[in-house]
Amino acid sequence: VELYYHKSRYYFRRIDKTTALKLYRKEACKTQREVADEAGISLRQYQRYEATDSNLHLAKKAVINQIAEAVNVKSLDIVKDGMVVLL
Repeated sequence: VELYYHKSRYYFRRIDKTTALKLYRKEACKTQREVADEAGISLRQYQRYEATDSNLHLAKKAVINQIAEAVNVKSLDIVKDGMVVLL
C-alpha cells in the first residue's frame, strides 16, 4: 500500500494534475481559509482535501456538500463515482 501511495503521488505531480476543488476555489476567488471556514472544517483538513493525494472521497457527504457549496459547484464536480475529480 505504501509503495502504491508514493507512486501515485509522484505520477500526479509528474503529469501536473490538480484537483477540481483547487481549480473551483481559485475561480471563486477564495482562499483556502475562507472555504474551510464556510465548510466548518479546519484549514489543515481543507488543505489535505485539496491535495492531489486527497481523501475527500472518504469524507462525510455533508462535508463534501458544504465544500462544494462554498466554491459554488455541485458535489459531483469535486467527487464523482467515489473518486476525487482530477484535472
